[in-house]
Amino acid sequence: MRTEGYIFDPRTGGPPGGLPEHIRKVLLVDVRYDSRVNSSMEAKGPTQVQLNIEVGVDELKTFKADTLRRLANEIKVPGFRKGKVPPQVMESRIGKEQVRQEMLADALPHFYSQALQEHEISPINQPEINVTLFEDNKPLQITATVDVRPDLELPDYKGIKVYAPSPEASEEDVNNQLERLRERNGILEPIGRNVQKGDYATIDMFGFRHGEPLEGAQVEDFVYEVGSARFLPKLDEELAGRRAGDIVQFNTVMPAGFGPDEEEGTLKVVLKEVQTNRLPELDDEFAKTASEFDSLEELRADIHKRISGHKKKDSDAAVRNLIIEDLLNRVEVPLPESLVQKETEIRLARFIQDLGRSGIELDEFLEAQKMSRDELIETYRKAAETAVAADLILESVAKAEGMEVTPSELQEEIQIMANQMQTDVEVLADNIANSGSVTVLAGDILRRKALELLVENAVVLDEKSSKTSDATQND
Repeated sequence: MRTEGYIFDPRTGGPPGGLPEHIRKVLLVDVRYDSRVNSSMEAKGPTQVQLNIEVGVDELKTFKADTLRRLANEIKVPGFRKGKVPPQVMESRIGKEQVRQEMLADALPHFYSQALQEHEISPINQPEINVTLFEDNKPLQITATVDVRPDLELPDYKGIKVYAPSPEASEEDVNNQLERLRERNGILEPIGRNVQKGDYATIDMFGFRHGEPLEGAQVEDFVYEVGSARFLPKLDEELAGRRAGDIVQFNTVMPAGFGPDEEEGTLKVVLKEVQTNRLPELDDEFAKTASEFDSLEELRADIHKRISGHKKKDSDAAVRNLIIEDLLNRVEVPLPESLVQKETEIRLARFIQDLGRSGIELDEFLEAQKMSRDELIETYRKAAETAVAADLILESVAKAEGMEVTPSELQEEIQIMANQMQTDVEVLADNIANSGSVTVLAGDILRRKALELLVENAVVLDEKSSKTSDATQND
């Protein structure tokens, strides 16, 4: 009745010779019965089908005998060795109805799986199975309702035109980075003039309320960049035009971390010293001091290379997002509720976990954002709908292109994941196989391959040309 499980290679239909054992485990196919089933498929909508399955009486008798053999190996019956209990004795021992239920439990997953194969269905959730007829000497009749991925009508997905940020660093980008480097290497020098924006003021600050000092609201020798607004915007206004030795006092809400948060009071500021940041000359000597390079030209080239690298990543990400956005606008995607619900739950769980790491309770966050739980769930549901729709489009592209995930691609992906997680590759492969996550991993690879194809065939233009074109059209 049972056949041995085997390893398969999608490229050849046979064993993928030479693969490591941990990858062979990942690709292990479930054990099958060699049996027959009559089934038909009925569409219940764009994302759901119902399988109507009928199993003949003779097939059920064979299944019953196999179930009794299994029970004989599991249940000890006095006077018999395990596995040697006659079928009639076993049925009498545990009861006819119990045997029927055990047989049904064995049969349902198998015949459901066979019907899936017959109709080439890839379910995306657990089926809702109903037994409509299960009587002695009559065929077993069941229905299985399951969500499936919709068949999408794809537009022309090659040659998509997108306007993305330039991946090249501009001269302005390089100059701005050099200026920041000069500022970090500047030297603070005392000055005798009044405070201006960009100066550095050394101050003492004291907070009061009704003339009494506020606990925790005092600091001495605090060096503050005037005009940065990084501590208290009103402080910049009060310091502007002042000189060393001046004392300013004004009413304000205490800034975060300075005394009781949101506590109104009086802030007294003593201006002790005013300094300016003297920047070094932009020359070869500066390059030697501020970097490992011997000349300003080499430093500029390195900055250009690094900025271009970052901009290339940003530009590539923008291209991918714009391509997906284009297809989302042009493809009608019926959304399987089970996929949307699962994606929503995953995103919400991840968000709540991140809040917990930051020491923030969910109710505390909702109160601060003036948001209800239902509003939060709806926000994540909308994001989940977009993500699911994008995944379904990419899977449809992969299907249209006849793409497959090969064992070597799975092996490479698991190796990358193991390196990132700093774990043993064989342990990770076992975890993936045991958790049933092989399909998920293969799906990720397949969608990535589809997106790479879309990017390779896209027409990518500089977003500046789009703005210029829009301005010309408006004129």
